[in-house]
Amino acid sequence: MKSEMIEQVGWLLLSLLGSITTSVGGAHTFTSLVHLVESIEAVKDVAPYMERYIKAERERLESIERLMEDITEHHNNISQGNAERHLSNPVNAYIVTKSTYKLMNDSMTLLDNTAKENLADYLKSSSKTRAKLPSKDDFDGAILALLRLQDTYELTTSQLSDSDLGLLNHGDEAPPLNGDDCYNIGRTVHFMNDFYHAVMWFQKALEKYEKLAGAGHNMAAKISSTLDFLSFALYKQDNIELAIAMTERWVQLVPGAKPGTANLVQYYRILTERNTTYNASNLPSLKNTQQKPTEEYITYEKLCQGKETHEVRKTVEHSPQDSFTLHEPQNS
Repeated sequence: MKSEMIEQVGWLLLSLLGSITTSVGGAHTFTSLVHLVESIEAVKDVAPYMERYIKAERERLESIERLMEDITEHHNNISQGNAERHLSNPVNAYIVTKSTYKLMNDSMTLLDNTAKENLADYLKSSSKTRAKLPSKDDFDGAILALLRLQDTYELTTSQLSDSDLGLLNHGDEAPPLNGDDCYNIGRTVHFMNDFYHAVMWFQKALEKYEKLAGAGHNMAAKISSTLDFLSFALYKQDNIELAIAMTERWVQLVPGAKPGTANLVQYYRILTERNTTYNASNLPSLKNTQQKPTEEYITYEKLCQGKETHEVRKTVEHSPQDSFTLHEPQNS
């Protein structure tokens, strides 16, 4: 009997407590059992999110740790030898600039907001450090230096991508460029409207990606993106049939590539206007001419090549007139 009375009193007290509300600055804080139960359920819902957050943070920190190992290894590899001799090879200069720029870029991506602010403050206070860190301009400059070397000494894309510089190699031997290097070079000059170089470097990227695909690697996404860029560069260099061939490969690889399908319509329209029929089994040779900026530049090239300089070589760039809208790969 006594225990029943205690139980009833307990429920009465809980009932009374459940009816109590307090107000702090106009915001009500309720303590009813119903809301307490709901709060517990809410906590249960939050727990999985917190677990995912902790897992993601742990993975991020592990990524930062691996990145720091890469930065240390990258630094040691260069410091152990003669840095100036190593970088006198233009291919090595490009690779080091790319690697350093990418490592710093990845670092900023992985850091949380507080760490980014702290690093930014440190860089602002250390003008010496800030001046030495590579920028996007440095990366682009390293690419342009390679292309100037290619043009001046009439190197093929294969020679340059294989680091086969012959007598021009005055520094340490450089490793060959991979498909991503060739793709990035093509992509960089594409957005500079240099479709002459873009065609050559996207072709080389495609060749390297296809070789990896033949070895069993999944290169579909990279091949698709390369075909997208290459087909447009071919069009800009007035290789309409070749642009069709590359675009059809792209559409076959990615059936939902609506921009590619739309471009095909326009490419076929150009051939119709020119009274030309597309024949996939009999494609014309590549036309890829380059507009040289000045006669002085041509003279400089010939001097470097050991050629006579009294005759100025002239080239003409052929580009179709755009009277319609085409899909162009985006810089994203």
